[in-house]
Amino acid sequence: MPDGIANLLTNAQLMVEALAAADNSAEVSTNGGTEEFVTAGRTTVTLLEGLNNQQEELKADLKLKTAEVNDAQRSLRDWYSKASRIVKLAYWDQQEKWVEFGLTAKR
Repeated sequence: MPDGIANLLTNAQLMVEALAAADNSAEVSTNGGTEEFVTAGRTTVTLLEGLNNQQEELKADLKLKTAEVNDAQRSLRDWYSKASRIVKLAYWDQQEKWVEFGLTAKR
């Protein structure tokens, strides 16, 4: 059995074509390689190809969305750091006021 979807698809496609070939069909049909069996294989290959393509598109979309999330997170961290500095400088002598902004004094 081949490892990986790409190898499985390639080998299964070769198998379907060889099973369906006129010079093989008579011999393999006696052992279960009927036209219906070959059609089922061909259908499954097509199904898996489609699903695999959809999955690859989703992976690409996920990578793009992850990059967007990381950029936004980085931007928010920078903003939050600046906001914290602003509050700490404004209320340096009133550290109990920091709690209102979600900050705690570290001593």
